[in-house]
Amino acid sequence: MSRNSTITLGCDRLPPEAVGCLSCIDRVQNRLALVHGVRAVEFLEDKKAVRIYLDDAADADRIERSAIRVMQEVAAGLTHDTFRVGGMDCPGCAREIEIGLTKLPGVSSCTVDFATARMKVEYDRARTDAERIRQEVRKLGFSASSLFDVEAESSNLEIITLGVGGALWVIASLEATPDTLRIPLFVLAGLVSGWKMLLSGLFGLSKLAFTMNTLMAVAVIGAAAVGEWSEASSVAWLFSLGTLLQARTYRRTRAAISSLAECAPKTARVRRDGKVLEMDVRQVQVGDEVEILPHAHVSVDGTVVEGISTIDNSALTGEPEPCYASTGSKVLTGGINGQGRLVVRADVEFADTTYARTLDLIEKGQSSRSKRQELIDRFSAWYTPTVIGLAALYAVAGPLLFSVPWEHSLRQAFWLLMVSCPCALVISTPVATVAAIGAATKHGALVKGGSALEALASIRHWVFDKTGTLTHARLEVEKIVTLRGDQARWMSVAATLAEQSSHPVSRAISRFVTEAERLPATQVRDIAGSGMVGVIGSNEYRLGSAEFVETNDRGGSRTYLSEDGEVVAIFEFGDQPKRIARESVQDLHKLGAKITLLSGDDEHAVRSVAEGLSADDWKANVKPDEKAHYVESLSNVEPVAMVGDGINDVAALQRANVAVAMGAAGSEAAIESAEIVVLNDSLAAIPWLVRLSRRYRAILLQNVSFSLATKAGLIVAGLLWTDPPYWVAVAGDMGVSLLVTLNALRLRA
Repeated sequence: MSRNSTITLGCDRLPPEAVGCLSCIDRVQNRLALVHGVRAVEFLEDKKAVRIYLDDAADADRIERSAIRVMQEVAAGLTHDTFRVGGMDCPGCAREIEIGLTKLPGVSSCTVDFATARMKVEYDRARTDAERIRQEVRKLGFSASSLFDVEAESSNLEIITLGVGGALWVIASLEATPDTLRIPLFVLAGLVSGWKMLLSGLFGLSKLAFTMNTLMAVAVIGAAAVGEWSEASSVAWLFSLGTLLQARTYRRTRAAISSLAECAPKTARVRRDGKVLEMDVRQVQVGDEVEILPHAHVSVDGTVVEGISTIDNSALTGEPEPCYASTGSKVLTGGINGQGRLVVRADVEFADTTYARTLDLIEKGQSSRSKRQELIDRFSAWYTPTVIGLAALYAVAGPLLFSVPWEHSLRQAFWLLMVSCPCALVISTPVATVAAIGAATKHGALVKGGSALEALASIRHWVFDKTGTLTHARLEVEKIVTLRGDQARWMSVAATLAEQSSHPVSRAISRFVTEAERLPATQVRDIAGSGMVGVIGSNEYRLGSAEFVETNDRGGSRTYLSEDGEVVAIFEFGDQPKRIARESVQDLHKLGAKITLLSGDDEHAVRSVAEGLSADDWKANVKPDEKAHYVESLSNVEPVAMVGDGINDVAALQRANVAVAMGAAGSEAAIESAEIVVLNDSLAAIPWLVRLSRRYRAILLQNVSFSLATKAGLIVAGLLWTDPPYWVAVAGDMGVSLLVTLNALRLRA
């Protein structure tokens, strides 16, 4: 064989949405496994690459060509779209949409996440399209719109039908109502208030999908069948009221997404061929010049080429103060322009803008499933059929084996059906996750899933990269040491030489001596990697490294000024800690955390910053691979969080239990490697996130415990209570769902 026994191929030949599609991954994996000479196929953990294990005599080149062809065919055959779904009241609605859409010709798979109201559809574009999918969702009683559209408020129709249904029930219950009208009024009350639940339930029953609506519809129809007309209509009314309240309350947990979606510009004013054309933002191309009118949303990520204004990016980064924008400034999609008119050159297409990627990452984070949620899902998978089976068994066995009257056994069986859907338990975790991630977004932090928040709550050791994370990513002169002569004279000489160089050291000196007089100089040269040299008066001056001025001094981060070969002044440099770095470190100490600084800088510079911030430990002269090994060794002992901002932090971020990237200044690789991104670069967000994570963990435990205890209590009550009123079952079941949602909303505070 011409190479090693494995081939690893990047998944960049698949569209990005297909990389996260389990159906696509399964198809690629199954087809590659059939290729002659392939022993096994596996996708790597991040699903960004596939590893193919070869037989000993396999032709690696042929197999690689086959693998590339397979991936290209899978990518070409199917389209992946993501929609925002409106009108869902409970997780059962999500299941109903999934069942309905998978029956549509051309649709291969459909997954709906109730927590984020997000639907992913994989389909054959030769057989159907996005509009046909939207129409099918509308037929099911819901709505489907673009991911970047704002979630619409529900109409008043449900409130009106509830009001009419309740009035009809009251009239039917009055003693003055004739008996001949009583039953028709109860039936009409149930149909008017519970029509949506009944239609959805019957649809689910036809597909043998036991959603909450299906179970409730069976119980209502069964109660009516045994003559419990008042109970049946009251259950339909109470259930509809509960789902309406739950849906509206749940919508509040998505407020952060809604406010971010409101910032999405739909169109852009593009200059082309001497005209200004208004077009869809998705049609803007790199290099297009886009006009941003006063008080309008910025429609592209780009560079200002004309105009002066201010930009409010608070919805995207949480930064409260508007940013000044003029020629050369970078602006972000979704920001709100101030008084001035700007012309911006588009640097990326809309799908690659910070806005689009941020919204996508937030929603992916909200819909990502933690181990706790997966455990709950497995429990729910057998809970519902178990309780349904128990209800059926009780309905039949009660009268036959224990001489329980049929009406009593049926009544208790219907009670069990009403409490057999574990909606409160199923939403107990995602509702808290959505609320917590939404709260983090408002504070300028992007959290990529509830698992990151749960892990963050256990962190007791924080490792910080120094430069760019705790300190500003630029050198600053801390002081000047004069060895002889007049300091003002040496500052003027240094200013004269430094202003003719673009090196970071020279710029730092220029900022430090900004008030110094500039002197006439000749023969000024910039010696790459060494420093500046020039003649002022009759003397030669050098400004640069110790080697350049020929001194044996090697202490700390220093630049030397010499006159005719003799050092006359020393400029000492240091990183300036960010404004709130010390307060943030102190805050983490109060939360019981240990702080370690890692840096590739020299010992003097790192010690100075560490002591100034009261860090517990520090390491200097650390290379990127050494950072990674150090973080890995710590994480083997205790949970560790790593905070960094640059490409040299990526390996260390990947080895931490929780990785945090400082986003505004951070590299894209660091941001991709992190579970949490602080978009506004504020260190104050970190202790705030720790507090949020601990509240999140506490509310998760409260929600899950309360849901389980209440479900168990309702089942026991249904079995022991000889004549249980149905409204208690409905109020208990829907009430718990509402309470866990309201409890999760406390995370938004």
